[in-house]
Amino acid sequence: MPEKKQPAAITLTVRTHDHAEHSISLETLLNTLGIDKDSADCVILEITQDGNDLTASAPVHEAEYPGIALDAHDNHNRVIYLANAELPNDDYPDTSVARLYAGYAQFETDAPIAAVFTPMRGSVLPEYKPAPTKLVYVDTELAQYRPWDHDAHPEHLEEEKRA
Repeated sequence: MPEKKQPAAITLTVRTHDHAEHSISLETLLNTLGIDKDSADCVILEITQDGNDLTASAPVHEAEYPGIALDAHDNHNRVIYLANAELPNDDYPDTSVARLYAGYAQFETDAPIAAVFTPMRGSVLPEYKPAPTKLVYVDTELAQYRPWDHDAHPEHLEEEKRA
């Protein structure tokens, strides 16, 4: 019988201007706050400005697909799916996967419009100089593909105005 997977470890870190890092494990934080570990569901970092917000969230007890989701809410509190990233899992055992989403959950599809698959090479990585090209999937029914223009400044502003 396969061993039951344990949830990913979650650590919160604050980095100062002098690059010093101050970290606390989620378990220690929950103990400090008097919150039962089993009752915690999700860790959320929220940034708010002018009625809009971005949230990065990670489920506390997820063992099969550990990852982080990035969503936004506009000033009408409508959810905008932006991206998620997962550590290797049963579907992609040696690969980290990042998915880009189409936008408003209420009006648009909740399917990813693009995905990037990055092999997790561990100690093998230094052998790759430069690192191999990544594979990016784009759903061309939901998104237009345009190649990256390194000369554009700010990045792709004129292309975005024409879209």
